[in-house]
Amino acid sequence: NSMAVSSTTFREDGDRGRPGDPVASGRALARIVANRARTGAEPLTLAAVHPFSRHHYELCHWLEAAGVDPDRDVRLVVVPPPHMVEALSAGSVDVVCVGAPWTVRAVEAGLGRLLMPGAALWPSIPEKVLAVREDRAGRHTEGLAALLRALDRASRWCADPVNRAALAELLAHPDVVGVDAAAIERTLAGTLPVGDGAEPMRVPDFIRWHGEGSGGPINRPRVADGLWFAAQMLRRGQYRDRREAFAAATAAFASELWDRTFGRPETVGTEVVTAFTGPTFVADAPEDRLDAPASVAR
Repeated sequence: NSMAVSSTTFREDGDRGRPGDPVASGRALARIVANRARTGAEPLTLAAVHPFSRHHYELCHWLEAAGVDPDRDVRLVVVPPPHMVEALSAGSVDVVCVGAPWTVRAVEAGLGRLLMPGAALWPSIPEKVLAVREDRAGRHTEGLAALLRALDRASRWCADPVNRAALAELLAHPDVVGVDAAAIERTLAGTLPVGDGAEPMRVPDFIRWHGEGSGGPINRPRVADGLWFAAQMLRRGQYRDRREAFAAATAAFASELWDRTFGRPETVGTEVVTAFTGPTFVADAPEDRLDAPASVAR
């Protein structure tokens, strides 16, 4: 994921810091929000791809850290990824948070400026999952193991830079992403245009498909990640019962099926999630993050 701001909104405040700095860009956005409220202008409109998406939670966490109330100070709307560029062009949204390559398309079309990649807010947070019904997982253990092995091989292939051009060609097909292969290949390499002639931002490991992370193998489900998403749903009022939410997340993000197929790793990382600001989210105490006040990044 990455965030882009419309060219018009970008010019509303002059001090945004360097691209990729969530604190400086958050301060700038807070000043725009306050100025619009003071003058009676329309509030900012920010777009994510779905109310229950990492994109939505990224926007809300960034806003809260800047001292902006996502529920009162701005408008949050849903726009499907392929329509994000059109929404910026029409002026119906001011900021978008969307997966690659749509922010790239918007910036290259001169419609916006890149603010930051999602990794600037939460490094190594999972973006996509393979999920199956619990009853099916119990009935088809061998088939599920074969599916996991196939996905592991595919992920390893995607992670090899040698295959990047071929992967971009596959994704460029009209029935997949339908975007120019060269633009997709640049995105896969983590080369993101900033806009207005600025040097592109280079983000190592912008998209990680396979390998090791601080929490162990990156494709192995971690309870901390599931609990973190549940905490965001609770914080946004999308779910009410803490006990049920955390129990469901723990069951859904269990690692037993992965371990049964590949073996439990000798070293499993600490079950924590660390954002760019605020307290570290610890799986053993998920309610601590909920009860903490929204921290304002300085």
